[in-house]
Amino acid sequence: MTHDQTAAWLFHPLSTDRFLSDFWAKEHHLVRRNDPGYFAGLFSARALEEFLEYGRPDPAGVRLVKGKEKKELAAYRLGNGAIDMVALRNDFAAGFTIILNGLERYVGAVAALARSLEVELNFETQVNAYITPPGSQGFLPHYDDHDVIILQIQGSKRWHIYEQEGDVPASELQQRELFVGEDLSPATQLILRAGDVLYVPRGRVHAAETLDETSIHLTLGIHPPNMLELVKAALDTMAIRDDRVLERLPPRYLNDPAQRARLAGLARELAAMIDDRAIGDAVGAIEDSLLRRGRCPPAGRLVDDVTGSGHITEASRLARNQPLYARVMALPGGVGLQFAQTLVTADSNHRDAMLFLSRRKDPFRVAEIPGISAGEQTDLARKLLVDGFLVQVPAA
Repeated sequence: MTHDQTAAWLFHPLSTDRFLSDFWAKEHHLVRRNDPGYFAGLFSARALEEFLEYGRPDPAGVRLVKGKEKKELAAYRLGNGAIDMVALRNDFAAGFTIILNGLERYVGAVAALARSLEVELNFETQVNAYITPPGSQGFLPHYDDHDVIILQIQGSKRWHIYEQEGDVPASELQQRELFVGEDLSPATQLILRAGDVLYVPRGRVHAAETLDETSIHLTLGIHPPNMLELVKAALDTMAIRDDRVLERLPPRYLNDPAQRARLAGLARELAAMIDDRAIGDAVGAIEDSLLRRGRCPPAGRLVDDVTGSGHITEASRLARNQPLYARVMALPGGVGLQFAQTLVTADSNHRDAMLFLSRRKDPFRVAEIPGISAGEQTDLARKLLVDGFLVQVPAA
């Protein structure tokens, strides 16, 4: 990842704040750049073939689609576990779109962009790649139950946005398999070329097909938690301190009016108990899930950072590994800095130091870490360098 691959870089020249205020969850929006190489470092046709041939992807992570026809990766597995690239190539030539799900798990630059969006928006982000041959259509008109941001990597694609249909209500978003997609109102047509970005809100019906060239695009699926998830998380946290949340339903409750009335009363009592503390705990649990999606340490820094940690002094210049979501937590008898799957603990006198490190975006010298002694500064810096939270910055 380059230092530019952030939400601001993704939406440029539109600011992230304006995207969120004017378009998020409201209207589709096209960012046209006339810059075919803008996304060149993210993904490519060559990266696709190398991934399929040598990566041994998860069977659930690859599928081929052509209209209503769908083929799972199992159809292309050879006896030794490799993919039958000849069969896959033939289906691609026959008009099938190749779909790679969860690309952020395999490609570093894509993972970095996804993590950057998660830090910026606080929403989980999944990236799928779609490779469609010329003159073909993958999916028929459909809608997604989450917002999507489409990055045209190579070639071009014509998109049909059925805005006159109105967005599918939230209560119906989970019924996509019942959507027919016929007799639709005329669509707005947009042609995406390499370097362009298209945002489509959840529930907005859309479809796409290639023109006279192969298309590669990435779809960033943005998954905000909803109120149902927040309430469930609140009840989960309440269960730790109130046994009524986990009370079992009694035998024969389905046909016992008295039991059902009692259960209704108990449910109302529990709902009334969802107070500020419960919501705070629920938000913390959701934050923990988002935080654990971070990736640390940064790729390519193992040798330099680990071997260099022994040479850290008060004058050494360091910076936070970004993008990486982090938080400082109060612990019994101390404090913790949590990031990715890691929790670094220390005495309570390290609180200001950890807050400084969790919030700092610009490079700094070890001597600038506040609230602790010089020896503690270097010890903490070395620990966080080895763990991947910090990286070394060359001398100016």
